[in-house]
Amino acid sequence: MARHVAQFVIAGILALVVLAIASLFASRRAGTDRAIDDAKERTAALTRTVIEEQLTPALLAGESEAMSRLEWRMGEIFETESFLHLRLWAEDGYILYSDQPGVTGTILELGEEGREAFESGEVVAEVSDLDEAENELERDQGRLLEVYQPVSASDGTPLLFETYDSFENVDRNARQIWWSYLPVVLVPLALLQLAQVPLAIRLARKVERAQNERAELLEHLIASGDNERQSIAHDLHDGAVQDLAGVGYALSVVSDRAQSNSDQRSVELLEGVQVDVRRSIKSLRSLFVEIYPPNLQRSGLQVALSDLLAAVGGRDIEVSLHYPEGLELSPEANQTLYRVVQEATRNVVRHAEASTLVVEIAEVPGAVTLRVVDNGKGFDPDHIVNPLRPGHLGLRIMSNLALENGGALDVYSKPGAGTDLRLQLPR
Repeated sequence: MARHVAQFVIAGILALVVLAIASLFASRRAGTDRAIDDAKERTAALTRTVIEEQLTPALLAGESEAMSRLEWRMGEIFETESFLHLRLWAEDGYILYSDQPGVTGTILELGEEGREAFESGEVVAEVSDLDEAENELERDQGRLLEVYQPVSASDGTPLLFETYDSFENVDRNARQIWWSYLPVVLVPLALLQLAQVPLAIRLARKVERAQNERAELLEHLIASGDNERQSIAHDLHDGAVQDLAGVGYALSVVSDRAQSNSDQRSVELLEGVQVDVRRSIKSLRSLFVEIYPPNLQRSGLQVALSDLLAAVGGRDIEVSLHYPEGLELSPEANQTLYRVVQEATRNVVRHAEASTLVVEIAEVPGAVTLRVVDNGKGFDPDHIVNPLRPGHLGLRIMSNLALENGGALDVYSKPGAGTDLRLQLPR
C-alpha cells in the first residue's frame, strides 16, 4: 500500500513541477509583453510632452541653439527615466540626435522595424537584433528593448524617436508576474494534492483489502475444488469401481457354470460382458486418478507429471519432461501446473497427431514457467480467444485456470507447424 501511495504523491509533485516550469515560460512571455507595452507608453509620453516641442525648423536646420535645447531636454529624460540610449532619426537615416558620442550628424542604415514605423506611422517595439548595422554600438550591452515612435516636426517633416531600454526590465517583469501568478495556481493545486493523499490512502487500503479477500476466496475455491475432486475420486473408487469389480467376479462364476453346461453361446456372451466391465473399471480408475492424482500430494509434482506423461508415451508419442532440481512450489501452483499439463497433453493426444511432446518447467524471478511443445498439425490460435468459435475448449479452460491463479497463458501455433503453449505463474 505504501508504495502505491508514494507513487501517487510523487506523480502529484511531478505535475506541480511541470506546471511551475510551464508557468515560468508563460510568465516570461507575459513579462516581455508587459515590458514592451511599458516601453511603448513611456516613449509615447516623452514624445508628446518633451520631444514634439523641440522639433522646430531651427533644429532641422542644425542651428546650435536649437540643438543645445534638445540636448538639455534629453539630459533631463536620462535623469528621470531608465533608458540606456535615445536617438532622433530623419527618414533618410540621418541622426539628428544621439546621446552616444560621434553619432549625432551621421547617417546610419535604418533597420527594418524603423522603416516599418516610418511607413505605417505607428509605434513599433522589438527585442533588438544586434546584428543590424544601426545597433553596432550596442553589441557589447546585451539584449536591449527598442521602441520606434513616429513623430512630426512643426513643419510636418516625418521623424522617428527611438529609445533603448535594458532587457533586465523584461526579466524583472517576468519574475514579478511569475511570483504573483505562482501562488494563485500552485497553492490550490498543492492543497488539493494534500487533500487527496488521505483519499489515496483509503483507496489503497480498500484495494489491498479487496485483493486479500480475493486471494482468500481463490484459496478457498481451490481448496474446495480439491476436496470435491478428492471426494468424487473416493466415491468412484469405493462405489462404482467396487460394484463393477463385484459384477466382474459374478460374471466369471456364471461363465464357468455356463461352460460346464456346454452352453457355448452363453459363455461367449458372458466373456464379452466381462471385457466391457473390465474396460469400464479401467476407464473409471483412470478418471479418478485424473480427477485427483494421489501421487501429486504424496510424491510431488515431478512424479505426478512423470506418471501422467508415461500414459501418453504409450500412444506412439515420444515424451520428455524437463523439471528443475529442488523446485518447491505451493500446493495451489502444483495443482494448476498439473491441470494445465493434463489438459494440454489431452489435447495433444486427441487433436495434434504429434510424434513428440516436450514438457518443460523452469524457474524465473518470482514466477515459474511451463512450456508444452508438440510437433503436431497445429491450429489457428484465434480459436482460443474467440469464444463463439467451436473447438479447443480445453485451451480456453487452461487460459481461465491461468487467469484465476494470477498467471498468463500464451499459445503459439499455426496449421502444420505444431504448438508451443507457454504458462507463467506466480510462485
